[in-house]
Formats: sequence, structure tokens, C-alpha cells
Amino acid sequence: MKPIRIILFITLFFSSLFLTAQEITLTRFSENKKWGYKDNDGKIVIPANYDEVSVIFYDEMARVKLNNKWGFINKEGKEIIPIIYDNIGLTFYGGPVPAQKNGKWGYINRTSIEVIPFIYDYVNTMFFDGIAKVSFEGKVGYIDTLGNVIIPYIYDGGGISFSDEMVAVKHNNKWGVIDKSNKVLVPFNFDMIGSYSEGYFKVVQKGKIGYIDKTGKEIIPCIYVDGGDFKNGQVNVKVKDKKADAWITLDTNNNKASISTVIESDDIAVDYDKIYVYNNGLARIYKNKGKYGFINKQNELIVPMIYDEAHDFSYGFARVKQDKKWGMIDTTGNLIIPIIYDNIWDFHFELAKVQIGKKYGFVDKNGNEIFPVIYNYVDKFDYKHFQIGQNGKYGLLNTLEQTITIPIVCNYKIEEIREDGYLLVKKMVKKDECKYGLSDIQGNMIVPVRYDLIEDFIDETVIVKNITIKEHRIDVMRDTETTDLSSNYMVVWRKGGPVRNREIISEGLIDKTGKVIIPIKTGQNLYRHNDGTFEVYKATKAKGIYVTDYISTGKFYNKNGEIIKR
Repeated sequence: MKPIRIILFITLFFSSLFLTAQEITLTRFSENKKWGYKDNDGKIVIPANYDEVSVIFYDEMARVKLNNKWGFINKEGKEIIPIIYDNIGLTFYGGPVPAQKNGKWGYINRTSIEVIPFIYDYVNTMFFDGIAKVSFEGKVGYIDTLGNVIIPYIYDGGGISFSDEMVAVKHNNKWGVIDKSNKVLVPFNFDMIGSYSEGYFKVVQKGKIGYIDKTGKEIIPCIYVDGGDFKNGQVNVKVKDKKADAWITLDTNNNKASISTVIESDDIAVDYDKIYVYNNGLARIYKNKGKYGFINKQNELIVPMIYDEAHDFSYGFARVKQDKKWGMIDTTGNLIIPIIYDNIWDFHFELAKVQIGKKYGFVDKNGNEIFPVIYNYVDKFDYKHFQIGQNGKYGLLNTLEQTITIPIVCNYKIEEIREDGYLLVKKMVKKDECKYGLSDIQGNMIVPVRYDLIEDFIDETVIVKNITIKEHRIDVMRDTETTDLSSNYMVVWRKGGPVRNREIISEGLIDKTGKVIIPIKTGQNLYRHNDGTFEVYKATKAKGIYVTDYISTGKFYNKNGEIIKR
């Protein structure tokens, strides 16, 4: 029995770890202009008391802001780093975190102990290989995680981190390269030194791009308009300034490894007026205002120049046009989708969207119409879905599985598939203004399309919101809030003078049958407590004007909409 007990113990132990790991996943939420965190079930773990919070927890901690000060809390809401700093870094990844007090920066550790004094004008957001760039009294240097000066504060600028024990720095308006002992490896002769890749620095002289090695030896002269990073011993550089996409590929000896992209360039001898970028081993070509074709990297004609228009290859297929109609070819030039469509799009998984007149459909890689050209409306919905419409109804089509995920039964366009299984649907009511509702996947309306915002269902109920803008005239000479940048207090100019816009959020409660449990009232906000009750907050007024400060009314509802005492 003993081995069985041990196995049982181990199983229970790791199961508890798994459950614990799931329980501590928190997601931030906003309520009454404040932020907090909820767990996987939507229950509030950390109340919305903060002005700002991190999107996620980093290493079990989140950065929070309260009363213009920053600190860190853990997943229980306990302050790990006191909320006393003017600014603070995002994470302790790489070492101590930067923090700011009284206009100066330093670093603190996880226990809020000052490990590097607050003396710097600027510091890196994190340490790279134990070194951070800092600025002291207007000069740049580098320190380690203990605050020891690695490179003295003598430079006017510098790279964020060391690469191969080297970093580019600026001195007397010129750039050079030093090592970690501050030894000069590349003299200060360059207007700019940029990225480092495969042993080479990109440099700038008189506005032109070139490349040098670690010793400063010129590998590619500074004669190019732009350039990328080295990859597999080659780099793309731009030849001309005035003609777009004039790029060639060079090796480390400044030899042309291949013509990557050229447009009417006098600097390069080519056989065509235009050669575009290589995709799937082939490049589009064009000559004498005639036709398009494709060549390979050996300059061999693979697809004859017979098309009025063509697109680059994508995943082995290219769109081509003849006589105002579109089709698609493969990399051998074979026509796989007949040239019969008014428009055609690249493949999305195994299907390509096509158009004839004002109707849309989808074809596969053999040219078969998997979904016929009958839809009035087709638009990308997410990474695998398209929204389709027919006769004023809408549904969703899955191009990965080649199925209709949601039948064409919805009366409104689908905005989102909610985690609770409902569809968020919308309709345009004015230019740039939509109203939202909820539908099930059979097209039955649960929440009518009349709200500005709809939260997720919790315990069979959902909070719905409408937003109204209240305006009132202001006297810019007397109103002290005219410089307030908050969206709730935006100043706009109307005929006759300026007005202040104030955003008023009004909330109500609806259940899954569509029944209104708590009606929406102007300026009413609902706070959902963990016990399922709702506390009513109300936007306050001053001189008859909403000021958007929400205070509790002391009124509580249960989930049935009945007023209760607490």
C-alpha cells in the first residue's frame, strides 16, 4: 500500500499546484474610472482602487498608480513596492527596476531598497547582461547592477546595450565604438553608427549608408540611401533616393549577390524596366509598358510576359489579370484558378475570396468554388473567420475548416464572439457611431441593439451602458479647467464660444432572457459586489451641470432588481 500512497500524494500535490496556477491568473478591469483585477471566473480579487495598472502581472507583481505615484502590488493586492515613486519601470527582469523621485532616477530592488542612488537624469528601463546606460549631468555612461561605473559619464550619446562586448558612443558630435574597458575600437569619425549584425556596424557619412567591421575597416562604402542588417553574409541596400524600392543585395565584398528589387535604376544593368522583390524564388518583371511575367534568381523566364497586371507570389500562388479579369497561377506558371473573376484575393488558409459583380464567394487551390459567389457582403472577421452577408442577414464562415460556423441568421453585423457564447452585434445609427446588442448563434436577440457598451454575463445578468455627452458654455478667462486633457472634460469650440464636453455613463442590468432587471437612468452606475448585489452610484452635479464624479447613493439591488438593505 505504501507505493500507492506515495503516488496518490504526488498526484494530489501536482494537481493542487495546477489548480493554484489557474486560480492566480488575473485580468485587469475598469470600474468608475479606476482599475483592479478579476480572476478567471470574473470575480474581483483586487478592487478597482487604482488610477492605472499593468495589463498583466510580471513575475507575480503588477505596477500600479495611485494619486500620481507608482509602486507594485502582488496578486493578493498587497503593496510589495510602496506607491511613492513619480515613475517606475515595468518589471524586475534583468535586475533592479528603475524608479524616479524628485525628478531624478535610480534603481530599487524587490524589497524597495535603494541599490543605486537617485542621481541620474535618465536610465535604461532594464539591465542588459548586467549593464545599463545612464545619463548624469548631461553626459552618458554605463553602470552595473551594483551602481559601479563601467564606462565614465563622458559621452554625448550611446547605444542601449553592448553587442560582442562593444557599444557605439558619441563624442564631440561624432560616433565611434568602444569596449567595456572604454578602449576605442573604432575612431570617432562617423556621423552616426547604427545597428550591429553578423560582425558589422551600419554607419552614416554625409547622409549616406555604409558598413564597417569591428576595427572600423570599410566593408561597404557610404554611398547608399538606406540599408538593412546583415543576414547570412548579405545585406539589402537602397540605391536611389528618388525612385521607390530601388534595392539591391550585396555581400561583404560589396559585390552584388543578387538584384533584390530594382525600379528603373541607372546604377544597375538589368534587362527589364522593373524587377520587383523575390517571393517564393520568383520576381515580377515588366518591360516597355507592356506585360508582366516572372523570372527566377538565375534570370530565367519562368512565367511568360502575358499578363496585364500581376501580384507577387504568396505561399506559392500569384494573382494575375488578363482582359480585366483575374485568376491565379502557381510557381510553374500553371493557371490554377481560371481568369474569370472581377477581383481575387490571396489565399487565407486553403481558400481565396473571389468577386463577380457585387457578389462574393470562395475557391480552393484547385479552382473549385467551395462557397459559391452568392454573398452580398464578405469581410475579414478574425484570423480564421470571414463574416458573410446575404439578403440583410449575417453569419460567419471558417476558412480553416471550410465550414459555416454561424448560419446567416443574424439581423445585424457580428462584432465579436463572446466568451459566454453570445454574439456581440452592431448597427450604425450615425456616421462613426454604433449601437450594440447580444444575440445567440441562432440569431435570437437577447439584448436589443441600443447600447454603447455591454459587459460580459456574470451570474445570468449583464450590465449595459449608454454614454451621453453633456455640453455647457464656459468662460475661458474664468474656467480653470480649460487646460484639462481628460476626455471627460474636453473643451471644444462652437459658434458663439467654447463649450465643455462631459461624458456621462449610464448603466442598467439585463438577464439572459432579455428582461430589464434594473432600468438605465442618466448618470447611474452599478457596482457588482461579490455577493451578487448591486450598489448604485450617481454622477454628481454642480450648479445643474454633471461633473462626472460618481458617488454612492446608498441604494442596493439584488440580482432580481429588488431594492434591499445592507
